[in-house]
Amino acid sequence: MLFNTPHFGRGDTFFSAPHNYMCYNDPFGQPYSVCIIGDVSDPNDATTEDFKIFLTELAKRFRHNTRVIFGIMNEPHDMPTSLVFKNNQAAIDGIRSTSAKQMILAPANTWSGGHAFTAGNGNEPSSDHLHLMKGPVNNIAIEIHEYLDDTYSGSGANCIQPVTRLDGVTN
Repeated sequence: MLFNTPHFGRGDTFFSAPHNYMCYNDPFGQPYSVCIIGDVSDPNDATTEDFKIFLTELAKRFRHNTRVIFGIMNEPHDMPTSLVFKNNQAAIDGIRSTSAKQMILAPANTWSGGHAFTAGNGNEPSSDHLHLMKGPVNNIAIEIHEYLDDTYSGSGANCIQPVTRLDGVTN
């Protein structure tokens, strides 16, 4: 859906969030290559600075629209949490450099899963890094997703322990 003046006129809020998990397929290595944004070990990968430029340009277009919430990225996973934090901070710096004061939603690692917020599931826990994010206008929140089935994927029919799954975030 194209989000434009009629939508804003109705009072709708627009949540912008790239949905590529902070990685993408290399067009030259298709179909099974994954490039992680900010991974300096591969000179062909998009850099953290490239990511900052992208979100800065997006913020320039919407910086005066109070009905826009900036989402940094949807569900990063399978990368160091320190890299997620580095990319998040670069995005915050870029967005705020445009004078945008709207809410910024920063993702946690491991699919932004609440169940892994303090555990990490093979990476450093997001709770060890994401609370360090800062900017000239705070207005930053951590984005948490939680699927309540037994595989944390949202594809199962059974919900298990829905309240205790979020203990790492809520306690």
